Amino acid sequence: MNVLALTVDYGAEELSALGRLLAADDAPGLAAPEPAPMTPETRRAVHAAAWRGLVARRAILLEPGPPASFALAEPHASLLAPLIAPERTVVLDRWEPRGGERRVAFYLRENVAVEQEALPGLIYRHTLIARAAVRERLLAAAAIPEDRPPAQGQPLETTRKALTASRDDTSPPLLYAALAVGMVGEEVWVDGGELGLWRGRGQRTVTLRPTTPDELRAALSPR
Repeated sequence: MNVLALTVDYGAEELSALGRLLAADDAPGLAAPEPAPMTPETRRAVHAAAWRGLVARRAILLEPGPPASFALAEPHASLLAPLIAPERTVVLDRWEPRGGERRVAFYLRENVAVEQEALPGLIYRHTLIARAAVRERLLAAAAIPEDRPPAQGQPLETTRKALTASRDDTSPPLLYAALAVGMVGEEVWVDGGELGLWRGRGQRTVTLRPTTPDELRAALSPR
């Protein structure tokens, strides 16, 4: 089914219930956190309620049989396929000292992709898009500014943890002035405001160097 730019919201309990129903508990796109610790009995009850809700939404179609069975209805089936078995996953994290955190994940499969973003209340928004549209939507979520002055200065060696830690008088000037920090895989960048844009790579430690909007867009673009 060729459904593009179609949006469906699922609750965390619905994603968990779908993972259980489809024997895909470890599927990357269905790994939503539970709202609270649950006993096995409570989890079964929550899943049963979620399944009933998905049937009411016509996401799941029941087939009485015999034997009884079920099927995923469209467009849910097309939307869930990349979440369950993606060929590639791209996750963007963006942090602002006053604006909080934002995570956007893209699950790519064949010629489509699903963009997943958490909303308040343990709701997850999923948008089915063409795979070719991932770059544009990823860069839009990164929100790379165009009006920063050219960055200058010596490289800054730091840790990924320090990039989003609380600031104080001992913080390096670049991190103290940072308006935003972004991460995609090992790629890291800092919007230093008047200090310009900086980027680096690393899983734990990272060396930040001056960069430009064009260089940063090229580094973040999925290949």
